[in-house]
Amino acid sequence: MQGALQGHGRARPSIGLVRWSVIAGTALTLVGLALAPPAGARTAAAKTDAFELGPATPPRAVAAQAPALPSPAGLPRSFSGALSQLLAARSISAVTEQADLAAMVAARHSLAKLTGTRHTELAAVIDTLTRISTTGLLTASRLPPLVLTLQRNRQWWTTGPLLSFEERVTFPGSLLVWEYYPGQGIQIQWLASFGKANGYFLTGPADNAELGQILDELVGLAVQRAGGIAWEYDFTFDGGAPPWVSSISQGTAIQALSRAAVRLGRPGYFDDAREALTIFETPPPVGVRLTTPTGAWYLIYSFAPHQLVLNAFIQSLVGLYDFAALANDPTGRALFAAGDAEAVIDVPHYDTGAWSLYDQSTESDLGYHELLEGFLKNLCSRTLDPAATIAPTLAAASATKAAMTPRTSGRPTPARRAGRLVVAPVTGGSPAPTGGTPPSSTPAPAPTPAPAPAPTPAPTPASNVFCTTAAGFAADLHQPPRLALAVTGTVRAGRPAAVDLTLSKISNVTMVATRAGRITSSVREQLGHGVRTLGWTPAKPGRYLITVAATDLAGNAARISLAVTVAHAPRNAKRA
Repeated sequence: MQGALQGHGRARPSIGLVRWSVIAGTALTLVGLALAPPAGARTAAAKTDAFELGPATPPRAVAAQAPALPSPAGLPRSFSGALSQLLAARSISAVTEQADLAAMVAARHSLAKLTGTRHTELAAVIDTLTRISTTGLLTASRLPPLVLTLQRNRQWWTTGPLLSFEERVTFPGSLLVWEYYPGQGIQIQWLASFGKANGYFLTGPADNAELGQILDELVGLAVQRAGGIAWEYDFTFDGGAPPWVSSISQGTAIQALSRAAVRLGRPGYFDDAREALTIFETPPPVGVRLTTPTGAWYLIYSFAPHQLVLNAFIQSLVGLYDFAALANDPTGRALFAAGDAEAVIDVPHYDTGAWSLYDQSTESDLGYHELLEGFLKNLCSRTLDPAATIAPTLAAASATKAAMTPRTSGRPTPARRAGRLVVAPVTGGSPAPTGGTPPSSTPAPAPTPAPAPAPTPAPTPASNVFCTTAAGFAADLHQPPRLALAVTGTVRAGRPAAVDLTLSKISNVTMVATRAGRITSSVREQLGHGVRTLGWTPAKPGRYLITVAATDLAGNAARISLAVTVAHAPRNAKRA
């Protein structure tokens, strides 16, 4: 892996880095995800009482199936035209049409009064909604998150403070996490929001009310996609146009819903999680399933089938595992098994021997390295000892003894749900809870949690791949980079020379050349692992000492030196 001086440690684009956090003083290091915005995150109420609005739009009932997309000749020319088409198809009510049209009119009215960044951000959100409308992508189920995004952006940019890149905010009356993407306004951060729900679960029964509240908000904003439901990102990202979906967000959603179904005694959340499986069964660009000869890979971005990001894939497997185990769901088990079979083969290829890879070629930054290590530990614990992983969840739910509370959702209920509610009991022993409700109008009684069979783990030692790789990544955080230095051929004064540095992991590198104890040149760069060629042009002949110092992303340092004798430059040939 040779090349000119170059860096491979640039920050990767991300829908939101998920990091370990602390809630209520308890370290969440077992199976939790990011729980809160960064330290600088703002809450709207801290700035003005104008944000005390609660949900911007009440949940609306819409048709069970999204209408067929109009033909190119019949595409609407505006958001209002798209609303008219949905109304004509009886996909929305006249009340909904009028309310959503009023939201757009209000946003445009506010836009006319804004300047600078505020104008730019609100205009971008209006443009996105218009573009989705005029390309035939606006459906009844997409209206709630899109209109809510429009309203929240009007709210923020007319009265809120300016934000910094990736700053996260919340609104009183709502637990949803929003993130600022410069040039595209604030957007619902699904991954962070479902991670926040996981945080409420992990802190125990004291946060049960918040757990139910945030999940009810999130379920009410799910859209119909791939024959089920999904949480779509409605902004352009890394070359992908909205609306798109992500395996890591969807997998975390399934995990949080499954945990809450047991903790809160609300099996309807299992139904929601079950409907959210379909993008794992569907290829891109609608779904995230990349079918392989071995099984399946679940994509971080539905618009990028060639970008295989390991941390997203592994966390989606953790989510599928938890759902399959807690709901005793055969579809969940099959999806987990397909991904597990592929992961057992692919995980070792993301280990350079000294650091992790983010995708097929780029090394992880420090945050993603630590994140991947944690996800692999979670998958390790599940595949090696399923009972020890799932039993605490069920035991905690039994101790809570929360009464099941009926719930209505702002999204439609597909007719196909009735065929997937009841899972056949596992053979042998007593039937395990299905996690679903029977297709009946009579509410089911509150379930009594009992240990449910977990998905069959990959056989040892295959499943140990997750454990050994996680352990290796943990060790990488404390090992200095390994270095080797070489200069080939004769080095002459005034002529470029190539210094070959072999580097075991991504590091910040400084190369210094000294002659007679004095520094003659230096170069500093972040370099990826492999053989890297650094240019050096010595000015004078003599004996030099080339010293390379490398510090990896975790702060571990190493140094190596090489003595080089520089010859005189060749004399010019005599002119004829």
